[in-house]
Amino acid sequence: MSGSTSESSRSRHQVDARFCRWLLRCRDRLDSDVLPLTQEFLAHMLGSQRSTVSLAAGRLERSGMIAYSRGRLTILDLAAVQARACECYASVRRRAVDMGLEDGNTSA
Repeated sequence: MSGSTSESSRSRHQVDARFCRWLLRCRDRLDSDVLPLTQEFLAHMLGSQRSTVSLAAGRLERSGMIAYSRGRLTILDLAAVQARACECYASVRRRAVDMGLEDGNTSA
């Protein structure tokens, strides 16, 4: 993802949408619903504080989208995470597939 796209997304989108986008990008790369992600890493990637990530993870967990414990995050409801992700995810994903960087079939 280019820096300008990430900066633009950070300024326009709610943290939950950006959080979901990062989960989906990690899922695409790892081809797994179980992701080894710490709050510190996610805070860095989202340009937020750990406490902000903790609150966002709690909201997503309470809504049944994810399970999260000690650096291990599991996507439980992929369709809901995809629906909550900011629209930047689809365009970034499409570019990665078009460039041959990712398989177009890894996301459901």
